Amino acid sequence: MKQTAKSKLYDLLYDEADKLFKEYNPCNIRTDDKGRAICSRYHDDYDGWRKLCCGHCLLHIDGHSCPVKCLSCKLFVCEHILCRKKEHKEFLDKLNKLRDIAFDNEIPTSTFFTRKGDVFTKSGSVRKRIPYRSE
Repeated sequence: MKQTAKSKLYDLLYDEADKLFKEYNPCNIRTDDKGRAICSRYHDDYDGWRKLCCGHCLLHIDGHSCPVKCLSCKLFVCEHILCRKKEHKEFLDKLNKLRDIAFDNEIPTSTFFTRKGDVFTKSGSVRKRIPYRSE
């Protein structure tokens, strides 16, 4: 597959994964009483502005929104979600399909916290396909 086709597929997969997260909200992302985004894993017992899995990303400027189109980040779910597989079965099944498409087309999926433009210039390896188990 040519680089331009991979780039277009990358965008499509990112957008689809983004829709899944917005539709299912498996992380239960919401705003705390201080106006910060929090999730079901990082909430009251977690100090500082880092209230989401991606909070420590150096590209995550203000702690409220992400300026980076990173497919690896969109295809990731933390163990907090994986421990609740039955609750999130439909979401995980759909996310796995997107991960499979990325893997089958050699789209790098192990380049976390990386801008899209850098993904295809770095040696972004294709991660071994290990689906999220939803059973």
